Amino acid sequence: MAIVAVLAAVALPSFASLIERYRVTRVLEDLAGAYYFARSEALKRGGSVFLQKASTADCTRSAAKDWSCGWIVFHDADEDGVQAADGSEDPLYRATGSAGIEVTTAPAFRQLRFDRWGFPQANKFFNVTVRPERARADDPTSGCLVVAAGGRVSKKGGQVSCAGS
Repeated sequence: MAIVAVLAAVALPSFASLIERYRVTRVLEDLAGAYYFARSEALKRGGSVFLQKASTADCTRSAAKDWSCGWIVFHDADEDGVQAADGSEDPLYRATGSAGIEVTTAPAFRQLRFDRWGFPQANKFFNVTVRPERARADDPTSGCLVVAAGGRVSKKGGQVSCAGS
């Protein structure tokens, strides 16, 4: 019985790290999927598709760079850059944030518009850092999504910094 207790005490911290790494990877994959989905919908619909930070009443994160509450993809039929409140521009895709996971963009922005060729606005370069809320930037459980100016997406994981990627 004592041997099992000692083994459990040794294995538990590494198991927690494994779970955190999985949660970060899941968020990175979901965001990359939303990005690709928005591109394909822009091609299909002739542009004016947005990937934007979700804003919900129960989420208090207001900084443009903080996407921890989730994101949505919608077609902006009237091309005013704002999702219509009347339901005519309902989200094509919605992702909720993952509790305890921090998602930040650099440079900070609230939305990304895709043109009719599926390219992000002005070929915008950006990166997204995903990590557990109380983790350092170089924590091995952190991850990074880098979107190049032409729209190519790459994912990095563990002890990486998105800065300058």
